[in-house]
Amino acid sequence: MKIENPAFDYDNNKHDYAQVRRADKRIFSYVQSALVDFNTVINVGAGTGSYEPQDKYVISVEPSSVMRKKRLALGRNPAINAFADSLPFEDMSFDVSLAILTIHHWPDLRAGLEEIKRVTRSKIVILTYDPERLADFWNVNYFPKMVEVESKRYPLLGTISSILGSTPKVSKIRIPFDCTDGCDSLISESR
Repeated sequence: MKIENPAFDYDNNKHDYAQVRRADKRIFSYVQSALVDFNTVINVGAGTGSYEPQDKYVISVEPSSVMRKKRLALGRNPAINAFADSLPFEDMSFDVSLAILTIHHWPDLRAGLEEIKRVTRSKIVILTYDPERLADFWNVNYFPKMVEVESKRYPLLGTISSILGSTPKVSKIRIPFDCTDGCDSLISESR
């Protein structure tokens, strides 16, 4: 099974994103600890901004007009209308690049990762699912096709690190039983 277009069209498909995707404070603590020594952050594929730190200077990039409007409705700062594979910033503009559960939507993963690498001075933080670990989820016994479909959407961690050109620090994040959101791996690359 091949997923032809991994990008979800948030502008033309109905969804209640802000109700489904809510930051889990335990997962958010991993994001905060990865950013502790840095000031300027670009959040690529920012969505509604659920995991954006309030104590940093954050520039958000989001191509969906629906998601940009939802950000404003939630009282968050506006996001720039741009795509991951064409960021409108100079080289090394930010201390940290942040990509939270978004890279599986990018039509051109390589171009997007090369762009965030280009605009980042110090660290890249990516929160994503590890497709090789999806079968570990409790619901695989109830929805076996889910693993087959979802594992095609998420890039392998080795592919991500190969494109970034370094060996990343990979942290496994346990999904709590009462989680308000979900993720499996935090990839963080320091320069």
